[in-house]
Amino acid sequence: MIEFLLMVNKQGQTRLSQYYNHLSIEEKTILEGELIRKCLSRVDYQCSFLQYREYKIIYRRYASLYLIVGVTNQDVNEFAILEMIHNIIEILDKYYENVCELDIMFNIDKTHFIIDEIICNGEICDMNKTNFYVKKDEKRREEKKRRKKEKKRREDKKKRRKVEEKKSRREEKKKRRKEEEKKRRREEKKKRRKEEEKKKRREEK
Repeated sequence: MIEFLLMVNKQGQTRLSQYYNHLSIEEKTILEGELIRKCLSRVDYQCSFLQYREYKIIYRRYASLYLIVGVTNQDVNEFAILEMIHNIIEILDKYYENVCELDIMFNIDKTHFIIDEIICNGEICDMNKTNFYVKKDEKRREEKKRRKKEKKRREDKKKRRKVEEKKSRREEKKKRRKEEEKKRRREEKKKRRKEEEKKKRREEK
């Protein structure tokens, strides 16, 4: 039975931990600290299996990430666990499009969900990568649909803005025309008044 699964970086920081049996926070901290030091101190040519307390440890390094699995059943096939680890990384790689440490950190809930689909209560239940790729394709379709909708919304907003600007310009033009007309009338009125005054003065003479 799988007891726990850890993802840690080269600095020994735990980026993801999944436990299938209850351990206190203190026990988890001690276990992770000792186990991470053990795995990180091993060189590349050493075996990927080791014994730690009552656990058989199977680990594998991928770039800056270590994926560590602890099992209690001594009859477990280590190579099957190694294959499962590789399978998890391949699925994450496909899901996040070239997975890295930041993808795990910022999408921890999705990563837990993917691992829960593969391991249920400490037992391997689904190793079919196609199932996850179908989900990824569905996610892409939804994302594409969302982007299309967002693009249409932006275009509609832009169109409305243009219509409003056009309307505003027309109103402004109309307003200017009215102002000019008023000004012209005032000037004409002023001119007529001047002429009348001039005419009146001539008559008085």
